Amino acid sequence: MDVKDEHIAGFWNEAFWLPKGVTWKDLKDTESKKYGQPSELAVAIPLTLLIFCVRLGIENLVMKSIGRKLGVSDARKQPPPANKLLDSVYRSVTKHPSPRQVEEYGKQLDWSTRKVQAWFRKKNTALRSSTLKKFSETGWRFVFYLSSFIYGIYVLYDEECVWNREKCWADFPNSHTMTAKLRWYYLIEIAFYTSTTATQFFDVKRKDFWEMFIHHVATIFLLTGSYIMNFTKMGSFIIIVHDSADFYLELAKMAKYAELKKTTNVTFALFAIAFFLSRMMVLPLWIIPSIWSGGVTMFSPGSVMHFLFPFLLLLQVLHCYWGYHVAGGVYASLVKGNIEKDSRSETEESTDTELEANADDKLARNGRKDISAGDTSNGSVAYRTRSGKK
Repeated sequence: MDVKDEHIAGFWNEAFWLPKGVTWKDLKDTESKKYGQPSELAVAIPLTLLIFCVRLGIENLVMKSIGRKLGVSDARKQPPPANKLLDSVYRSVTKHPSPRQVEEYGKQLDWSTRKVQAWFRKKNTALRSSTLKKFSETGWRFVFYLSSFIYGIYVLYDEECVWNREKCWADFPNSHTMTAKLRWYYLIEIAFYTSTTATQFFDVKRKDFWEMFIHHVATIFLLTGSYIMNFTKMGSFIIIVHDSADFYLELAKMAKYAELKKTTNVTFALFAIAFFLSRMMVLPLWIIPSIWSGGVTMFSPGSVMHFLFPFLLLLQVLHCYWGYHVAGGVYASLVKGNIEKDSRSETEESTDTELEANADDKLARNGRKDISAGDTSNGSVAYRTRSGKK
């Protein structure tokens, strides 16, 4: 055996990948039993490209058409007039100048601070995606999550492990064969999250960009690892638990973009209920303890299960983070009667008045701090607050 073969054999070490007492020979396909094979994961590569093409078709041919019929705007904000100094600053220095920088640029141009702020604000908003673009992206995710949830029910409806946790681990590997519908369910999910992770850098930017990136990477590790180990019963259950809430959120956002207030509130309420039931109760109180007591104990210390289990805990931490924001949305809905914004998703465009007021407030606060501190560094002077006092 040469060095390359030794490395390959070392990577596929049975003690790392498989439960105690199980070998790769036990997972070989026979005429009566089929198992998940690591080589089958290569199918996810062309599936990723196919899902991306399907996404483009749904977004551009279906969702944009629906959005236009609902009156969703495709207009984008007009950029501010060209300005040699500010354009140069925007390209090479900053897109969000500090109050001190705003004052400095205002002096050079003989502009008021508000005028400089307005220029940068318009420059930033002009680069944002249109509401119709957001609607179409959200519509694609709604179609996928709903389709995945329905297909997941079809895959798991006759599985005993859904109601009996012990069945998820008992009689391995004899009772853990891979059906065709389960195989495609897994491969499509892996392809979807791979595609979403890659396109996330070009999609409408979200406030929780990096949280979602971490979530997707962790999900890909969990899906591929459980496929290789053939612990796909519990893996499929985890998928359907997640999908049970996600399509409600996407539908609520679509209604928000279409300015359908009642539909937004109803679908967001359904999402909040599904989210807390699935991710704050079923996952942490039913699934995670089952994996710890039934799955992890089947493996030797330092195995792949001990490597993957922290990724599942990481997902739960992210769910708690998002749950905090969902609770905030529920509070806003109950107190104010509507969801003002999706605090855990795309950055919504504020009105010019709101942006201006926020910018002026921030400038005023910083101005008062500089006044009290007597800060004159970098040649700056105390600038005028909204009250007009120096």
